[in-house]
Amino acid sequence: MAIFGNLTELTTGQHGIFESSLLKSQISGHLWDCLVVTESGSGTSITRTPINVDNGTAVKVGAFTHNNNGLQERYATIASARDKIGVVGTPALIKDARTQVEATEGYFFNKAGDDSKVYEVVGDEYDGDIFGVSLNMFTNASQASVAKDAYVILDGNGKYIAQAAKPTMSSFGFVGQVHSIYKNNTYTLVRIYVLQNVDNNN
Repeated sequence: MAIFGNLTELTTGQHGIFESSLLKSQISGHLWDCLVVTESGSGTSITRTPINVDNGTAVKVGAFTHNNNGLQERYATIASARDKIGVVGTPALIKDARTQVEATEGYFFNKAGDDSKVYEVVGDEYDGDIFGVSLNMFTNASQASVAKDAYVILDGNGKYIAQAAKPTMSSFGFVGQVHSIYKNNTYTLVRIYVLQNVDNNN
């Protein structure tokens, strides 16, 4: 199964990190329990396969699963560039960690078949949400472009893209802008201000 995160970081055991910096969903919005899957087929013949997923991954929240895992459980898939998104942010708890280092959040990921916590994010030019993801959740090619005020879009494969040029808003569902960057000895956290989060698939 694939783990949606930065492959360079995965070789050292590091996964995506999420920070719920300033999200309306913590007060009055949606916080979903999602089974993250890949989908194939169409209509009534859809095959869903659970996948591993990193915290910080942008997903498209879908229909209720109608499983016995709870009334609120929904399917989610990795968001395309034009989708309205939620962001995976499950509390990092690593029960099988062998060391204190392995118990840190950079070693956590959501295992296939387990529910992931997914936060709704609200986009607004003047009153948007702010959330943080670790730098390894950006594509390798765009990490050098991560800077204050850089624009953020999705690559459609579970990663974010940073760019200096403002994107054409109608071509994307999610558009953000780098609010600030926080660094410590273990990771770099990129805080993203949400300018837009809509379904732009039509």
